[in-house]
Amino acid sequence: MAEENLREFIREIFSKDYEVTKESITSLTKPGDNFLSIMLKVEVILKKRDDGCEKKLNAVAKCVKNSNEFVKSLFPTAFKNEIRFYKEIVPTLQNFQQERGIEDVLDMFPEFYGARINNNGSDKVDDKAVILLEDLKFDGYINVDRHEGFNLPEAKIILKDICRLHATALGLKFSQTDLFEEKIRKNCKKAIPPPKPSDKEKYGQSLEVFFSILEDYEECRPYISNLKIKFDKMRRAINDFFDKPAREPFATLVHCDLWVNNTMQLFQSGNIKKNKFVDFQLYYYQSPLTDVLFFLWSSVHLNVLKQDFDELLIYYHTEFTDQLRRLNCNTNLFDIDKFWEELDAVAPSNFMDIMYMTMFVVFGKKDRGDELETDEIVRVAKEDVPKAARDKIAFMVSEYGRRKWIEKSE
Repeated sequence: MAEENLREFIREIFSKDYEVTKESITSLTKPGDNFLSIMLKVEVILKKRDDGCEKKLNAVAKCVKNSNEFVKSLFPTAFKNEIRFYKEIVPTLQNFQQERGIEDVLDMFPEFYGARINNNGSDKVDDKAVILLEDLKFDGYINVDRHEGFNLPEAKIILKDICRLHATALGLKFSQTDLFEEKIRKNCKKAIPPPKPSDKEKYGQSLEVFFSILEDYEECRPYISNLKIKFDKMRRAINDFFDKPAREPFATLVHCDLWVNNTMQLFQSGNIKKNKFVDFQLYYYQSPLTDVLFFLWSSVHLNVLKQDFDELLIYYHTEFTDQLRRLNCNTNLFDIDKFWEELDAVAPSNFMDIMYMTMFVVFGKKDRGDELETDEIVRVAKEDVPKAARDKIAFMVSEYGRRKWIEKSE
C-alpha cells in the first residue's frame, strides 16, 4: 500500500471526532519476522474537533503482502477473517462474558481502530486493504525469540489466555447456539488454498531433509517408513484439517496458528505481566487441542516438553473447566478422561503441520528476506536446520510414537 493511501485511510476513520494533524509511517518488522503481511508503524497526532485537545496515537497498519502465489491465494480470505474477528467475534464474546457477570473480559488482543479491504466499495481484497491496530510494541510488548520459546511458567500464562478464548466461545455455543452460529461459526472461513499437483514435487526436498535427520536418531528410525507414507499426502492432510467435521462437544473457536511469533508479552522483572495474541487470519471451528498441541510443540523449550508435557496439558484442562464453570456451563462432558480421549483423537492428525512449522518456520533463518517461508523451505538443506530444531523434532517423533499417535513401521 502506498503511504498516501494509508494516510487517506487514517484521516477517514478518525474524521468524525478528530482532525489528523500529523502522520509518520515507517516499517515495523524485520525481514523474515512476519510471513503473511506488511507491517507498518504509524504515529498519528489527533486534534479533537470539539475542544482542540491533541493526543498521540501509536498504531500498526497491517497491509497486504503480494510476495508470491501462495500468499496471493491465501490473503483474500485471511484478511477478511481478521477484520471479522475484531469487528464481530471479539465484541460478541465480551458481551457474553458481561452478561454472565464476568468482569475480566477477554482482553488478550490489540485494540482495533478500523479496517478496509479496498477503497472502491467492492467485496474484493486489493492492495489498498489495511487493518489498523494498537501498537503493542509502543506499550512495551515484545516477541520472545522464536528460536528460544517459552519456559514452564511462561507457557502456562499463554495456555491460560488461549484457554479463556476457547472456553468463552464454547460457553456461548452451549448457551446461545443461534448467536454462536451467526457471529462465530459462520465467520470461520477456510483460508488455506487447496493443494496442487505440483506440491508433492515442490516439498519433496524438504521432506527428504526431515527423514535424513530422523535417520540420525535411533529412537526415530522405527517410524520412518510409515511417516513417508503419511507425508506423501501432506498438503492434502493440512487441508483435511479444515474440511473434516469438527469433533463435538469440544469443538470451539481456535486460533489455528498459535506459535511464538503470534503472541506478544509485556515483561516486568523478568516475568510475563501480560500477554496478547495477534494474527487472527486462520481461526477456525475445531478442537481446542489443535491450538494446545501446536503451541506446545512449536513454542515451548524442549527441556520443558521432556519434563512437563503432561503437567501443561493437565494445567490447560483445569483452567478450561474452571472457565466454563465461571460461565455457568456444565463441565460433565469435559472431564479429564474425555479430555485425554480428545487428545488421542486430535494429535495424530496435526503432526505433519506441527513438524513442518517447527523445523522450517520457527527455526528458520531470521534474515530469510521478504519472501514467505515456503519459498525457502523448498531449497532447504540438512545443514540449514539447527541442532535445536533437530533435537526437538526427534523428541516429538519418539513421544508421538510412545503415545501411539504415530505407528511404527512393520
